[in-house]
Amino acid sequence: MVSYSSLLDSFRGYALEIVAYILNQVPSKAVPGTPYERWSGKKSSLGHTRIWGCPTHVLRKKTGKLASRSELCLFVGYPKGTKGYIFYSPTDQKTFVSTNAHFLEEDFVKNMKPRSRLVLEELTEPQQELTPIEPRHSGRVVRQPDRYMSYGDALTAVSDLDVDEPVSYSQAMASSEANLWHEAMNTEIQSMYKNGIWTLVDPPEGVKPIGCKWIYRKKRGPDGNVETFKARVVAKGYAQKEGIDYEDTFSLVAMLKSIRIRLSITAALDYEIWQMDVKTAFLNGNPDERIYMA
Repeated sequence: MVSYSSLLDSFRGYALEIVAYILNQVPSKAVPGTPYERWSGKKSSLGHTRIWGCPTHVLRKKTGKLASRSELCLFVGYPKGTKGYIFYSPTDQKTFVSTNAHFLEEDFVKNMKPRSRLVLEELTEPQQELTPIEPRHSGRVVRQPDRYMSYGDALTAVSDLDVDEPVSYSQAMASSEANLWHEAMNTEIQSMYKNGIWTLVDPPEGVKPIGCKWIYRKKRGPDGNVETFKARVVAKGYAQKEGIDYEDTFSLVAMLKSIRIRLSITAALDYEIWQMDVKTAFLNGNPDERIYMA
C-alpha cells in the first residue's frame, strides 16, 4: 500500500490501521462470518471503503469568491466514532476529517506504479550500459517457506501459528504434551499468586464479571525447535461494550510512535539499545483499575 502511494513512510501508522480495519470486515477462517459481525452483531459493509493513498477532491469550508472550492488531498484513513474520512492536505501538511469528497480512484488505478518498480527501472538502466556478465547457476534448490502456498504469481500467506497448539483447556489436557502444558499453566498461576493480582470477592450489584480463557503458545528458536511452552490466562476483552468501557485499556502496551521516537533519538545520539523480557509485564498496569473476572 505504501509503495503504491505517493505518501511518505511516516504514514505507515495510518496504513496499519487501514489493514486491521479491512481484515475485521472480511470473512475469517477463525470465526464464522467476520470479526466485525462477531463484535458488534451488525452485518459488515464494504461500500464505504476506498483505496488508501488515492487523490481526492475535498470540499473546503471557507474560500474566497474566486478561489477553488475544493482541494486536492490524499485519503489516509477512517475516523473513530464519527462518519467521514481522514485526508492529508499537502498544502497545509495536516490531516483532517471530512464527509464531502470526490475520490479519483479510477485515475489512481490507471496511473498506479509502485515505487519499488521505479527504483528497479532506475537500477537496470545503468546496468544495461555495462558489459553483460555470464550468470552463474547454483545447484541449490530454491524452496518457498511452508507458510506460503504458491498459485501462479500470487502468494497466499498462511498463519504462522502451530497447527498443534491447543485452542482450549480440554484440548491441551487431551494432547500428548499435556504434562508440558500443565507445567506452563502452573507457572502462570504461581506467578499470579506471587504478585497478588486478584482478590476473591462477590461481584457488586449491577456488575457482570467477564469470562476468561487459557491461551497456549509454543515459542520456537531460530532452528525451529520448541524452546518454551507458554500458557496465559486472558480476560475475554470482547465483552466490553461501546460507550461504556470500549475505549478502556487493561493491558498496557507501548505505542508504535513512542518506539519510533526512542529509536530516532538513539540513532541521532549514537546510543545503545538494551532489550529485556519481563514475563509478567502485563501485570504492571494501573493499580487503581477494577476488573471483575470470573
